[in-house]
Amino acid sequence: INAEYMGDMLGKKEFMGVKRLVLHPDMNGDHWLALAPRENNEKDYKLMHKNNNSLGQLHVAVRYHHVHGQGGPTTLSASHAHPAAAASSGIAAATVPRGHHPSGIVPTRLRLWVLRARGLIAADSNGKSDPYVEICIMNNPPTAENKTKVISKTLDPEWNEAFDFNLSPEVTHLTFNVMDKDLLRKSDFLGQVALTLDERVSKEISLDLKPRANVKEDLELLQKHRSLGQLFLRTEWH
Repeated sequence: INAEYMGDMLGKKEFMGVKRLVLHPDMNGDHWLALAPRENNEKDYKLMHKNNNSLGQLHVAVRYHHVHGQGGPTTLSASHAHPAAAASSGIAAATVPRGHHPSGIVPTRLRLWVLRARGLIAADSNGKSDPYVEICIMNNPPTAENKTKVISKTLDPEWNEAFDFNLSPEVTHLTFNVMDKDLLRKSDFLGQVALTLDERVSKEISLDLKPRANVKEDLELLQKHRSLGQLFLRTEWH
C-alpha cells in the first residue's frame, strides 16, 4: 500500500509512505498500519527523520467473505490516512491515533525479549564485533536499564534478555540501535531498526537492520556490506 500526495495542478505525486499488508484470517477487522520508507531510499529516510521518525498511519478495513467452492476471497477497503509526514507541499500533519488490537482493548504492558542478531558487520580489526543493543522509546535516548549486555567477539550474538515496559497507546514505536562496544573510544554503530506498535499482539519478529537517516557514514556502510544483519525480538503483551 503506497500513500501519495497529489502535490500540484500538474498532478505531480509525492511519496508519503508504504506498508506491506500480509493477508490471513486473523487480519479480519480494522487496523492502523504504520507507514514506512521505501527500502534503501535516502530521501524517504530523510523525510521520516524530519517528522520525528514517523510517516503516520493508514487505517484499513479487511473483510473476508466466503464464496462457495472457493477459498474465500478478500474484500479490502482503506480509509482515514493520517500522515505524520507532510510532503514538500507543506500539508499539515494529522494526529496519529491509538494502535488497534483485535480484542478492542489496547494492551500497555510489554515484556520485550531481545533474542539474538545474525550477520552483523565486523567493526574490529579481528574481524569481529562486541555488540550490544540500546532500546529507545520513540525518539528518547536509551537509559542504562534499557541496554543489553555486551557479547564479545561475535557477529551472531545471543542475548535472550527481557525488558519490561508500560507503554501508553500514544507510544507508536520502539527504536533499537545495535552498537559495537569499544573500551577506549565511542561505541561504533552497527545498525538500527524501528518496531512499530500499531498492532500490540505477542509474536516473534526478525527485522533487517538499517542505516540511520541522514548519516552519510551509515549509508556508505550499507553500500559496502550490502546487509547490516538482522535482529530477532519477541513481544509479550499483557
